Amino acid sequence: MHDKILRLSLFNLKKNKREVLGIIFMTMVTVLMLSVVLINQKKIDTAFDESFTRSGCVRQGVLFKADKYRTAFANILREGYGIEKVNEGCLIYSSMVDVLGRDGETVAYNLMFATEKTERKMEDFRKIEHLPKEEIVEIEHPIWLPEGFRIKKGYDVGDAFVILKNGKEYPFLIAGFYEAGLMSNDGYSHKVILSDEDYALFAMLFDSSKDYECYGLFFDGEEIDFDRYLEDCNEVASENLSFTTHYHCYRWEKLNETSFLEIFMMMIIGISAVTLIASLFMIRHKISGDIEDQMQQIGVLEALGYRSVEISLSYLYEYVIAGGLGSVLGAVIACLITPFVNAGITVMLGRRVDGDGGITGAVIAAATVLLLVVLFALLKARQVKNYPPVVALRKGIRTHHFGKNICPLDKMHGNINLGLAMKGFFGNLKASWGILICIITAGTAIMFSALTYDFSRNGAYGFAATMGTDWDLLMVYTLSDSDIDAFRKELTTLPQVRKAIKGFNGEHVSVKGSSDSAEVISFGDFADSENIHPYEGRLPQYDNEVMIGLRRSRAENIKVGDSIVLEYNGLEKTYIVSGIVGTIQNGGTVVYLTNDGYKRLNIFAAENVVKVYPAEGVSISELQAVIDAHFGGTARQAAKGGANGQSMEEKIRAAAQEKIAAMLNQYGVTDVDYAVQVGDELITGNSRNFVIKEFFSYEGIIKTQMVPIAETTKKFCFYALILVSGIVAVLITIITSNDVRRQRHALGIMKGLGYSSKDLMLQLALKYMPVILAGTVIATICGLWINNLFWGLLFASFTKVNIQTVVVTDIFLLIFCFAVAYLSAGRIRKISVTELMTE
Repeated sequence: MHDKILRLSLFNLKKNKREVLGIIFMTMVTVLMLSVVLINQKKIDTAFDESFTRSGCVRQGVLFKADKYRTAFANILREGYGIEKVNEGCLIYSSMVDVLGRDGETVAYNLMFATEKTERKMEDFRKIEHLPKEEIVEIEHPIWLPEGFRIKKGYDVGDAFVILKNGKEYPFLIAGFYEAGLMSNDGYSHKVILSDEDYALFAMLFDSSKDYECYGLFFDGEEIDFDRYLEDCNEVASENLSFTTHYHCYRWEKLNETSFLEIFMMMIIGISAVTLIASLFMIRHKISGDIEDQMQQIGVLEALGYRSVEISLSYLYEYVIAGGLGSVLGAVIACLITPFVNAGITVMLGRRVDGDGGITGAVIAAATVLLLVVLFALLKARQVKNYPPVVALRKGIRTHHFGKNICPLDKMHGNINLGLAMKGFFGNLKASWGILICIITAGTAIMFSALTYDFSRNGAYGFAATMGTDWDLLMVYTLSDSDIDAFRKELTTLPQVRKAIKGFNGEHVSVKGSSDSAEVISFGDFADSENIHPYEGRLPQYDNEVMIGLRRSRAENIKVGDSIVLEYNGLEKTYIVSGIVGTIQNGGTVVYLTNDGYKRLNIFAAENVVKVYPAEGVSISELQAVIDAHFGGTARQAAKGGANGQSMEEKIRAAAQEKIAAMLNQYGVTDVDYAVQVGDELITGNSRNFVIKEFFSYEGIIKTQMVPIAETTKKFCFYALILVSGIVAVLITIITSNDVRRQRHALGIMKGLGYSSKDLMLQLALKYMPVILAGTVIATICGLWINNLFWGLLFASFTKVNIQTVVVTDIFLLIFCFAVAYLSAGRIRKISVTELMTE
C-alpha cells in the first residue's frame, strides 16, 4: 500500500516540476542562510576569545592621564577589589592620528603608543609575522602593529608606516605584527609598539587636551564596577577624573568588535525568515489547490478502500522529498562556502577565524527546516479527511456556492479585463491572505534593504550623517595671538569657502554622576549647524541649556527638561536639557552647548577654531590646499625646515621661521621675537606672521572607520535585494502557474468565447494586484518602522529617509510583481480549445 502511495507522490512530483523546483529553491535558500548563521555565530564569539587567549592579555585596564595619577589608585584595586597582581605601565593616548595611507592619501586612526616593556605588562607580545631579527636590529624606527592592520588594512612586514604630526612626517618601518588582546579595533584604539627613543619623542609631541601620556593599571579577574572604582579614585584625588580616564575591558571590546557582524547575522536571519514563510505558504497553497483539483480522484481512492490518512501521506511524501532535497543542497552549499565566509569574517573582525566546515550547524538547520516543512504539509494534507467519498465524488456541488454575485458583468462599465480580474479576486479572497502575508514579509525586507542601500551607496557619507555634528568641513586652528575675527572675515572672501564660523576646540568635560565623560560641541548659534537635528526637544539657545545624545539619555534616564551638572577643572555648572539628538560620535556621549554656555563652564576658553564650510563641488582636500596657499602655510608646516633662500638674510629668516614654528607647536610658546647680528646688520622678526596652527577634518577617520562598513553594507543590501526579489518572483510564478493549471478548462472556454491569450494573461495578472498593492503599502510602513528601530536601538541615531527611494521601491515592487505574474501566465498560450473539446 505504501509503495503505491509513494509512486503516486513521485508521479505528482514529476507532473508539477515547476512548483517542486520552487519549493526546493526556497528550502535550499532557507537552510543555507540558517546554516551560515549557526555555523558562524559561534565562530564570531570564539574568534575573539581564542585570539584574546593566544595574546596572553589581561582582561582589564584603566588609563589615567599621567599628571593625574596617584599610587593610591593601584592600592584601591588591591585592597578594595581583592586584585593581587596589578601591573603598571605608560602609554600615549592619541585620537585621530593622521597616517599616510598605502595609496598615498591621508587617513586617521585612534592609536595607543607603547614600548615593549609596557606591552609585556599587558600581554605576551606574541609575534605573528616579522622581519628576520638581524634586519630588525638595523631598523632606525621600527614599529609593531596589531595583526588587524595586516588582515584589514593590507599592510605587510617591511612596509612604511608614516605618522603625520605637527606638519612633519615620522616614517616607521613595520618590523612585524603581533596578536593583540585589548586595544586592537577601530572603535576604541589600536595599540602600536615603538622603540624607547621614539616613544620619548612622541610623549613630547602628543601633549594636548586630546592627546596625552597615560599611566595604566593592567589586571585580570572579574570585571570591576568601574563607576564605583572611579568614585573611589575621585575621592582620593579630590577632583573629577572621568574625562581623562579610560577603561578597557574584555567584554566591552568584544562587544565593540563583534557588534557589526552580529547585525549582519540578524539581517541574514531576517532573509531566511522571508524564505521560510514563502516556502510554507507555497506548500499551503499547493496542497489546497491539489486537493481541490483532485477531489474526484480522492473520492475514487477512498471508494477503493484507501484511508484518508494514506491519501494524506501521498501529499506529505511530496514535500518530504522536495523539502529534503532543498535542505540537503542548502546544507552542502553552506559547508562548501564556509572557507570563504571564514575569510570574510576574518577581514571584518581583524582576527583570524579558523574552524571546520560546520557540519553540525548545517545538519541542525536542515533538520529544523525540514521538520517545519513536514509539520506544515501534514497539517494541510489532513484536510482530506473532510472529504468522504460521497462529497468528493460530487465535487461540483461542494465546490460551488450560491452567494451574492460580486462584480456582475452585466453592470460592468469600462475595461472588461479589469472587471473579470476583480471578479476573480473577490471570488477567491480566502487565498489572498497567504499572498498578502508573503508580500508584506518580502516587501518589508526589500524596503529595508533599499533604504539601507541608499543610505550607504555614497560610501561613508551616509554613516557620517549620523554623527550628530557637522562633519563635511575643515577645522582651522589658529595661534593664540591671532586676530581670529579678521582671519575669519578674510576666509569668507575666498570663492572656495561657503561660510566660516568661529568656535572653540571643545574639551572633554565630566558629567556628574556618570562615568562617561563628554566631548563638547558648541556653536554661537545652532541655526548655523547643518547636520545636528534633534530627535526630541530643540537645540540649545541659552547659556544654561544643553543637548545630549540619545544613547546617554537612554543609559542615564535623562529626559528633556531634566538638569545635568557638567564639571571642568573643578568648576561645576548646572544645565537644563533642551533636547536629545541621535549621534554615533564618541559612542553618543557628546554634549551640545552654545559658545556662551561653554565659556560659562570653561571661563578661560578663547575662540581658537574657525569652522570652514566648502563651496559646492569643492572637496575638503582642495579647500585645505587653497587656504594653505592663501595664508602661506601653517606654523606646523613651517616646522618641517628648508632654509632655501638665496641671500644670507633670506636664509637666516627662513631658519628662524622654522625654529619659531617648532616652538609654537611643540613647546606651547605663544609669542616669539628674534634679533640676529650679522656684522653690522641686525636682522629682526617675530611669530606674528603665523596665523594658522593646523588643520583638522573628519575625512581621515571616516576613511578608516566608516568606508569599510559602508562598502560591506552596500554590497550586502544589493545582494539581499536581488535574493528577496528572486523569492518574490518564484512565489508569484508558482501561484500563477498553479492558477493556470487549475483553471485550464475555464480558460479554454474563455478562449472559445473570443478572449485572446493576452486578455486572459492580463486578467490573471490584474487579479493579484489589489492584494499586492495592499501588501506593498503595509510593507512600506513596516520597512520604515524597522529602519528607524534598527538605527535607533543599535546606533542610538536616526537616518533621514529619502522619500524618492521609498516611492521608487514601491513602484518597482508593483511593476515587478505585475510583470512576473503576466509573464508567468504565458502558459495560457498553450491551452487549445480544440484539444479541450476533444477531451
